[in-house]
Amino acid sequence: MNELEVDVQDEVAKLVAKKIKSQADEEVRLYISSNEFKSMVDTMKRRERERIMSEVQLEIEEEKSMLLTIAREKLKNEHQAKLDAEEILLQNKLRIEEQRRKEYELKMKQDSERLEEVQRKQKIEVLRMSRSICTKVFVKINFLRNS
Repeated sequence: MNELEVDVQDEVAKLVAKKIKSQADEEVRLYISSNEFKSMVDTMKRRERERIMSEVQLEIEEEKSMLLTIAREKLKNEHQAKLDAEEILLQNKLRIEEQRRKEYELKMKQDSERLEEVQRKQKIEVLRMSRSICTKVFVKINFLRNS
């Protein structure tokens, strides 16, 4: 083949390619403007929106679940802290009552010891007075015998 034939074939190939491209572009333009294509694009958009909404809804549910778990744990901890505080208050109250009881018992013991001491002194005084009276009576009896 000579050079001219090669150039002509190249030109023809270019023209054919250009024509094919032009026809393909026209078919694409027509297809893109068709109701079928618009419907397909709308369907794809709707599916994508639904997929995204589903993902967002799942994330929301997971976040909600996590927040509920945290809230439950916080309430549980607060409740336990309240129970602990009540237990501490009860223990303190019991300690105070025990201390008061011991103080009362000590006071009662001291009062009892003072009472016993007073009674002992009274007995001694009674005995001393009895002895004194007995001595006086004996002295009088002896005085009367001797007189």
